[in-house]
Amino acid sequence: MMKRGILTLVNGDRGILNHVYIDNLVDGILLAVCNKKTGPAFNLTDNRTTTCRDFFEYYGRMLGRRRLRSAPYTLVKTGFHILAGFQRLTGNESWVLPDSISYLTRRGTYSIAKAREFLEFEPQVDLSVGMRRTEQWLIAEGLISVSGSAKS
Repeated sequence: MMKRGILTLVNGDRGILNHVYIDNLVDGILLAVCNKKTGPAFNLTDNRTTTCRDFFEYYGRMLGRRRLRSAPYTLVKTGFHILAGFQRLTGNESWVLPDSISYLTRRGTYSIAKAREFLEFEPQVDLSVGMRRTEQWLIAEGLISVSGSAKS
């Protein structure tokens, strides 16, 4: 959506994302697999409260987008329902999930307290480093150019 210039934040970006960089996720999974004790289920995140705007602005910069749009929740949710319905009617597979709007506007975070306590999990890669690595990977894979524009 960002490549196409149609990514729209909802309600001015007040939603919170609970992201996890792949290296942190793998570290947590390995800790859980190697743990000899039986324990509870764990949440593995980067343990950082990040707004949707802060998160998606990283990708915007990678693609040379200066500004991200925002629209009211009801407008975006209604639009997604209409688009999903149209896709069903035309027999196309829907890539639009109206429930994703609710996910992107929620304010809650996931605690990693249990993972810290039982696994001694501590995320090692922070968001800025993870996004820098992600950008390098996207360039190496030819998905974006060094100048910051997406390849089709």
